[in-house]
Amino acid sequence: MSPASSRFRLRPGFRPSGLTPFVIVISRLWLPALLSLGIARGSLGQFTAAEYAQRRSALLAQIPEGVVVALGAHEPPQDYLSFYQSPSFNYLTGLLEPDAALV
Repeated sequence: MSPASSRFRLRPGFRPSGLTPFVIVISRLWLPALLSLGIARGSLGQFTAAEYAQRRSALLAQIPEGVVVALGAHEPPQDYLSFYQSPSFNYLTGLLEPDAALV
């Protein structure tokens, strides 16, 4: 082993001076706490069908006459790519299906 690589190897039981056992326990609790917040927030962040209908009505109120056609995103050409719905289409409909249309 070269002298340079042995200089950067950590000794067994090495702990930086700023990490007390209390800090280590708290840092291990962050991940479950953040995950539980994300799960709770995701379940609270769902919009109702009435909310989407209200958004579409507000859009139609701004257009004096005519038709609104909104197209969603297409399915990706390769199977390994993930599908992401168009944010504008998702805002109006909440649909996450590829190749969807709103008329």
